[in-house]
Amino acid sequence: MVNRCTVADYREKSKKIEIIDEFGCSLFPTVLPHVSYSSDLNGGLGVNAFSLDVDQTAVFFECNIKMLLKLNGVCRRPICQPLRVFREREGW
Repeated sequence: MVNRCTVADYREKSKKIEIIDEFGCSLFPTVLPHVSYSSDLNGGLGVNAFSLDVDQTAVFFECNIKMLLKLNGVCRRPICQPLRVFREREGW
């Protein structure tokens, strides 16, 4: 499971912003969607272009990968709030 992802505009010195939490859910799903899993060993996300600073063209992602045991032959997946919940909260 992909979890605890951060993004920064510099590799070493800049402040890292958490974008995917410890449960594997996006904290900003209107910009970065929740991770989708196409199989037990494949996950990914479609990212829209964004920047943290207009003067920086690069954005650095860093994520943890957590190995989970199957329960009764099934991999557990994160259960994240649907995008519509965030849009309603933000008044979209």
